[in-house]
Amino acid sequence: YSKWFWGLSLLSVIVIVIFSYWIYLLIHQPLQKLVRAFRKIMSGDMDVSVHHKWFDEFYYLFEQFNSMVVKLRELIQTVYEQQIRSQRAELKQLQSQINPHFLYNSFFSISNMAELHDLDTIVHFSKHLGQYFQFITRSGSDEVTIEQEVKHANSYMQIQSIRFARNISTKWGDVPEGC
Repeated sequence: YSKWFWGLSLLSVIVIVIFSYWIYLLIHQPLQKLVRAFRKIMSGDMDVSVHHKWFDEFYYLFEQFNSMVVKLRELIQTVYEQQIRSQRAELKQLQSQINPHFLYNSFFSISNMAELHDLDTIVHFSKHLGQYFQFITRSGSDEVTIEQEVKHANSYMQIQSIRFARNISTKWGDVPEGC
């Protein structure tokens, strides 16, 4: 009986070790893989995809996880695009509120210059005012070249320098070659 006891005990230990390893492969390892994937998602890595060899419950979970990640990426992209559109709309709305006041004040400045018969300044002022509003009212892309942006900033600076000649002075340097 002693040999039978030790033999069955050894056989039981071997069966338990094999069963434990099988459980590890079947349950614990896929769970670890899923937990690692969730941690990557939580850290901001949205390029996560998990796969499973067998067509069991974990295969279903992994496929649903992958589907969730794709939908999450799409939702993040959608929210990002909506935020950008919202910011652009808000900026355009603010510009539309500012432009009339700027235009009215500019016309009052031209009127004052006309009363003083300062024709050279009127010509200079209206030229820059036209360039300023041509830039502001352009249609098309929100992106402009650095040359257009510098020209616009220069026009605005010239307008303000004429309007507030007694209060401000400006210096305008050249744009560096690398730009």
